[in-house]
Amino acid sequence: MSRVSSLPILMLLAALVALPTTAFAGVQNTDLSITKTDNVTSVTPGGSVVYTIVASNAGPADATGATVADTFDPILTCTWTCAASAGSSCTASGAGDINDSANILNGGNVTYTATCTVDVAATGTLVNTATVTSAQTDPNGGDNSASDTDTIDVVVGPNDIPTVGTLGQVALVLFLLTAAFWALRRKSRV
Repeated sequence: MSRVSSLPILMLLAALVALPTTAFAGVQNTDLSITKTDNVTSVTPGGSVVYTIVASNAGPADATGATVADTFDPILTCTWTCAASAGSSCTASGAGDINDSANILNGGNVTYTATCTVDVAATGTLVNTATVTSAQTDPNGGDNSASDTDTIDVVVGPNDIPTVGTLGQVALVLFLLTAAFWALRRKSRV
């Protein structure tokens, strides 16, 4: 085989080796994740609960226009703020549900603090879920959702304590007077 005839084969091999790099140069992966906690296991109707929601990007690409979302339970009335790590960005504050477009740099995060009032008629269990998604490919989508679950503690108020009706009150007074009379009479005999 001559040197001249092997040149086209070498050029073809060089082109094939370079193909994957060229074909996938535009693909940008992000590894987004989210956590959510309120650091309590129960809430009280009429009370408040504060959620901390952190969306992070382990890269290698920046997450541009990532969506951080949290649809709060209807028994909650919420306001929220957001703080971003250096170079990342998010909407500074809002009220109601979170549906925010955030830019999260490789290695960066955005932290939402949601302060919510619990409806006075709330009962049962409060389950709340936050998510983060992006147009960029995320090879590990299993950590793009986080939930927090709390029991709603119903407090027994003064109206819930059984009371004695008028007839019962009269009977109680008569009983106490009779007991006092017998106690005094016994004391005077001694």
